[in-house]
Amino acid sequence: MGWKRDFHPALVYVNGREVTKHEGGFLPFAADVTEHVEYNGYNKLVVKVNNELTVTNIPCGETVVLSNGKKMEADAVILACGGASYPSTGSDGGGYRLASLAGHSAVPCYPAL
Repeated sequence: MGWKRDFHPALVYVNGREVTKHEGGFLPFAADVTEHVEYNGYNKLVVKVNNELTVTNIPCGETVVLSNGKKMEADAVILACGGASYPSTGSDGGGYRLASLAGHSAVPCYPAL
C-alpha cells in the first residue's frame, strides 16, 4: 500500500495491527502489508491521521479548545482535496469518493483555473 503525500503524522493498521507510521512532511510513504492480510477473506485497512493544526505543521494554524476541554466542532466541513484535472500534483479526485463513502454530500466538481 502506498500514499502519495501526507502533511500530518499517520498510523496505518491492517486487521487491527499497526504496520507503519509516518511523521508527515508532505512526503510519500508505503507499507508492505503482505504478512498482515487474509487472502480470499475480509481485511480492514485503517489510516489514522492526526490532522490537528499546530504552528509547526503544514497547513499551520491552531486548534481551538473550549473552556470545558472539548475541541471546537463545526456544523459543516469544507474538504479541499483537489481534483482529477492536474494528477501530477498527487490529486486524482479520490478525496471526493472517500467523502461520499463516509456519507458526506458533495457538490458537483468541474475543472477550473
